[in-house]
Amino acid sequence: MFPRKSSTLALVAAGALSLTTVSVPAAHAIGVDAMVQSHTVQSTEIVRPTRDVPGASLSVWPGDAALAPGQTLMLEATYDTGTPGGSHVTWKTSDSSLATVDDNGLVTAVGPGEVAVIATDKQDSSIEAVSWIRIRSVSEDTGIELSESGVTRTPGKSVFLNALLSPSFLGRPVEWTVSPATLGTVETGPNEQTAILTTSDQPGSGTLTATVTSQGGQKKTVSIPLTVVAAPQSSDDFIINDSGVLTGYRGSATDVVIPDGVTEIGRRAFDGHELDSVWVPASVQTLAEEAFYGANLKKITFQDDDEHPSQLTWVGSQAFAYSTLETVSLPRAVKDVDNYAFSYMDYLTSVRLGPNVSSTRLSDAFVRSPRLTSIEVDEANATYASVDGVVYSKDRATLVVFPSGKNATGSYAVPEGTTTIGVGAFAVAQLESVTLPDSLREVASRAFEQSSITAVALPDAFETVGERAFWYMPQLKRVDLGGTVKVSDSAFYSSGVTEMNLRPDLNRLTEIADGAFNWTSATSITLPDSVTTIGKEAFANNAALTTFHLGASAQSLGDFALGEDNNLTELSVSPSNTELSVEIGVLYQKISSGRRLLLSLPTNSATEYKVTSGTTEIAPWAFAHNTALRRVVLPKGLTTIGYGAFDGCSNLIDLSIPNSVRVSEGVINTGLDTVEYGTKIRSIEMNARDARIARHIIVRGGVEGSFYTEGAASNGRPESAFFGEGMTKIEFMTQAPRILVLPSSLKELVLERFPEGGTNKDTDVYVAASQGSDAWEVASAAMKDAGIDASHLHVYKPTRVTLSGQGIGESRDGYKLSASAGTPATVKVSAEAGVSGGREMRVVQMNADGSRKVLQNWTAMSTSSDALSAALSYTWTPTDGQARLRIYVRDGSRIVRATTLTVDGTSAPRNGKWMSDSRGWWYRYSDGSYPVGERVTIGGQVYRFGADGYMRVGWVSEQGAWFFHGGSGAEVSGWVKDGGSWYYLTPGSGAMATGWLDLGGTWYYLAPGSGAMVTGWLDLGGTWYYLASGSGAMATGWVKDGGSWYYLTPGSGAMATGWVQDRGSWYYLTPGSGAMVTGWIRIDGQWHHFTASGRWVG
Repeated sequence: MFPRKSSTLALVAAGALSLTTVSVPAAHAIGVDAMVQSHTVQSTEIVRPTRDVPGASLSVWPGDAALAPGQTLMLEATYDTGTPGGSHVTWKTSDSSLATVDDNGLVTAVGPGEVAVIATDKQDSSIEAVSWIRIRSVSEDTGIELSESGVTRTPGKSVFLNALLSPSFLGRPVEWTVSPATLGTVETGPNEQTAILTTSDQPGSGTLTATVTSQGGQKKTVSIPLTVVAAPQSSDDFIINDSGVLTGYRGSATDVVIPDGVTEIGRRAFDGHELDSVWVPASVQTLAEEAFYGANLKKITFQDDDEHPSQLTWVGSQAFAYSTLETVSLPRAVKDVDNYAFSYMDYLTSVRLGPNVSSTRLSDAFVRSPRLTSIEVDEANATYASVDGVVYSKDRATLVVFPSGKNATGSYAVPEGTTTIGVGAFAVAQLESVTLPDSLREVASRAFEQSSITAVALPDAFETVGERAFWYMPQLKRVDLGGTVKVSDSAFYSSGVTEMNLRPDLNRLTEIADGAFNWTSATSITLPDSVTTIGKEAFANNAALTTFHLGASAQSLGDFALGEDNNLTELSVSPSNTELSVEIGVLYQKISSGRRLLLSLPTNSATEYKVTSGTTEIAPWAFAHNTALRRVVLPKGLTTIGYGAFDGCSNLIDLSIPNSVRVSEGVINTGLDTVEYGTKIRSIEMNARDARIARHIIVRGGVEGSFYTEGAASNGRPESAFFGEGMTKIEFMTQAPRILVLPSSLKELVLERFPEGGTNKDTDVYVAASQGSDAWEVASAAMKDAGIDASHLHVYKPTRVTLSGQGIGESRDGYKLSASAGTPATVKVSAEAGVSGGREMRVVQMNADGSRKVLQNWTAMSTSSDALSAALSYTWTPTDGQARLRIYVRDGSRIVRATTLTVDGTSAPRNGKWMSDSRGWWYRYSDGSYPVGERVTIGGQVYRFGADGYMRVGWVSEQGAWFFHGGSGAEVSGWVKDGGSWYYLTPGSGAMATGWLDLGGTWYYLAPGSGAMVTGWLDLGGTWYYLASGSGAMATGWVKDGGSWYYLTPGSGAMATGWVQDRGSWYYLTPGSGAMVTGWIRIDGQWHHFTASGRWVG
C-alpha cells in the first residue's frame, strides 16, 4: 500500500476532488529518511499523537513543494510536542492570485510563481511556520513533467516524486518504469500521479520514466536520469585538510562517494587508483588542476538537484585529462571550464554543459579527445548553444567548438549566417572536408590547427585568417584565399599546401604576416598587386618553390621571407612597383638611407658579385646558400650586414668589407679564412654554434664597439682575433682563440671558462696598454675567471717592419735602393713586436703600368730564440727604373704591416690627376698606373692609399703609428679634433703623439693607445696632475676644483699633499685627496688653525 495516509490523498482516491493533489515537494523531492532527519518529512506511516496540547513552536509539512496550476496539496501543521495543528492554527497565503488555502491547509495552485503559505497559532501569533510553494505550468505539447530533473541516491533510499500534468491530462493515471529494473522499485499513490522510488542495493545508472495517456489515447512521456551510488566510505579513506580540500584517497573501494562538506578536489587526489565511479557532493566548489588527471574512471556523478544544488563553479586545467571517462554531465552552477579540462581523453564521446558555462576559450577544454562527437549545452545558457552536438555562440554567429571525433573522415557544412570560426574550434578535428558559408568573415587563431581537412575555400567577402589558423596540417593540399585581406602569423605553417591561390583576381589581400606560409610546398606563388606587407619567414622553408612574383604595392620583404627556398630560380616584381626591383636575381628595396639588398637567389650561378653602389644595408640571410659565390665586393657607405647574411656561402673566400660598416651579424658559416672590419664598428655578433667561423678575425677599431660570439663552431675555435682602439666590450661565450689582441680602450672582457682551463690554457692575450692600466686589469681578471694562467698576458706593440741591405736606406715613402735596373739586390726584412711567432712575409712587385706581380707569396720568417722578432731575406732584381717592391709582413694575428722599396732616382712618376668613382677617390699617374697600399706626396701633401688603390681618410695605422687624413685626404699635422676628442699629429712625420707633450712650455697629456687629449685629473703611477678643462694644459700653482683648492707643484705639475710653503705662508693639503684645509684640524696629534684662505696661523 502507499505509505503516506493523508486526508488529501484519501479525498482524491474517493473522487471527492477533481483536481490533482500532490503530497511531496515537486521541485525538491528527497529521500524519506533524509526528510525525517531534516524535520521536513514525517515517517512513512504517521502515528497521531494522543495528546491534544499545543507546543512552543510550529512546523509545516512539506516545507516547500511544486505544483502545476489546478493541482492541490494538503499541508499539515504540527507542534513540537507532536500535537497536530488542526483547529489550533489559521492558514493564509502571501498572494492569493498564485495560490489559495482553506481552513484545513488545502492549497490550490492558481498561476505560475512562488507563494508563501503560513500557519499561525490562534492563541499566540508569534508562533507560525511557512511552506514555500512554486507553481509552474506544463504545456500541452509537453504534457507531463516530473518534480525532479534527476535522482541520485545511495542504495536502499527512498524518493517521493509526483507528476506535473498539463490541463488536458489532469486526473489521468501515470505509469512509472525503472530501467534497468534492478536499480529500484516504484510504489504509486492515488491515480498513480505520485510515487515513492526506493533504490536497490547495487550501484548503477539508468532512467526513471513516467507516461500519461489521455482519454483519447494520446501518450506523453518524460524520463530523468537515475543513479544509485555506493554508500559513503569511512572518512578515514579520504585525506581532507582544514580548508575542506580533498588531497588524497587511500581507500580500496572502486565506487567512491566523496563525503559531504568537501569544498575542493585537489590536484591528482585520486592518482594511481582504479575507479568504477565517483559521486561528487553538492558542497564541492572547485575541481582543481589535474583533479582526475589520468584516472582510470568509468563514471562520475555530480549531486545537483533542487534540494541539493551543486556549488561547483570551476573545472580546472586538465581536470579530467587522460582519464577514461566516456560521458560527462556538468552541474548547473559551473561557469568556467579551464584549458585542457577534457583533453587527451581517448574514450570521451559526449559532454553536457550547464546553463551557466561562459568560458571565453571553451575550445581549449576539449583538445585531442578523438572520440568526442557531441557537446550538448543547456537551452538556458545565455552564452552558448548546441546545434547537432556542435557548440555555437548564442546568436549562432560564431562556431565555438566542433567535437574532434564528429564526422570522422567525413564532411561538415557550416551553416549560413556564421561569421566567425572561433579560436581552436576545429583543432585536431578528424573530418576531411568542411564547407564554409558566404557569410564567413574570420577564421580565428588555431581554428583548424592539426585538423585533417584536405582543402580550404574561403568566400569572396572573407577578411581575416588568424594566427596558426591552419597550422601543421599535412593533409591540406589546396587553399583558395577568396577575399582574404590579412593572413596572420604562422596561419598555414607546416601545412601540406601544394596549390595556393591568393586570388589576384579579387585583389583584396594586403598583409601576409610572419611565417604565414612557412614550411608549405607550393611550386609557384603570385602575390596580388594589393599586397603591401610580407612578414618575416612568410614563405620560408619551401623546397618545392621555383617561381615567386611580387605585386605592384609590395613595400618590403620580411627577413628570411624566402629563406631556405633553395630551389627558387625565378623572382619577379611588377613593373609598377616603385619600391622593389630585381637585378640579375638580386632583390633590392629603396630605403631612406639608400638601398637595402634583400635577397640574392640561392640558385644564382655568379662566382663574383659587386653590390650596387648606394646600398647601405644587407638584409638578414640575403646571400644565404649562394654556394657559387667566391668573391663579394661591398660598397663604400654600407653600414649594416644583417644576421646570417652570408650563411651557407661555403665557397666564399674573398669578402671586401668597407670601413663604413658599423653593425655586422652575418659573416659566419662561410669559406672565409680571414674576416676584416674597419674602424667604425659599433657591434659585431657571430653565432658560431654548429657553423663555420673564420680562422682569423680582425676588427681595426670601433666607436664604443662590442663583439660577441657564442657556440662551438663546426671547425673549432678561431686561431686569432685582433681588436683595435675604440672596441670596449669583447665576449667569447665559447672557446677563446689561440691569439687574442685587445685595445687600450677595453672596458669589459668575458672569456668562457672550461673545466681545468680546457683549450683556453694555451690562449695568449695581448693588451695594447701598459701593465697596471685599466685595460690590463680587465684582461687579467677575465683570464683569471677563465682559468688562463697570468703568464699568458702580454703587452702588445704593433709590428715594426724594417729593411736593410747594401744600398738600402730610409726615405719619406719607405725605403730606397741605390741600384740600377737588372742588378740583383738582397733585401733583409726584419719584424719586431706584434705577437710572438707565426710571422710570414709576402713580396709584390709594383710595375710602372700599375700592374702587380707576386714574387713571393706568404713565406715563414726565421724567428729569434725569444720569439720577439723575425727576419727573412729576399733577392730582388729590378726590371726597370720605375719598378717598386712592396713587402708585407703579418704575424699570428693576421695584422699586415707593409713598406715600399723604391729604386733610388726612379720613384714613381708624380704627374697625374685625381679620379673618382662610386667607391671613392684615387690618383692616376700619367702612365696609367696608380698608387696602391702606399704613402705618396702629391702637391706637397701626403696621402695614403689602401690596398684597393683608393685614397684613405680618417685614421690610418702604419708601421705602428697612427696618422690622420682629413676629408680632402691630405695628412693632417698639429691639433685635430675627431669624435669629440683632441689629438696631436707630430709636424713633419704626421704621427699621432701619445704621453706627455711639451708645446712652447705648455704640457699636455695624450692617452697612450688612443692618443686622445686628457682633461681634468690624471693619475700616473700614484701621482696626480690636473689638465685644464677645455685646453688640456697642465696646471701649476693653485687650482680650484669642485669647491676645493689644490696646489700643483710648479715645474712638474704634480699635486702636492701635506705641508706646503708658498710665498712665505704655510698651507696644509689633505693627504690622499690634496684638498687644502681650513679651520681647526689635528695634525700628528696637535691642533692647528687655518684661515678661510688656508693660511696657517698657529
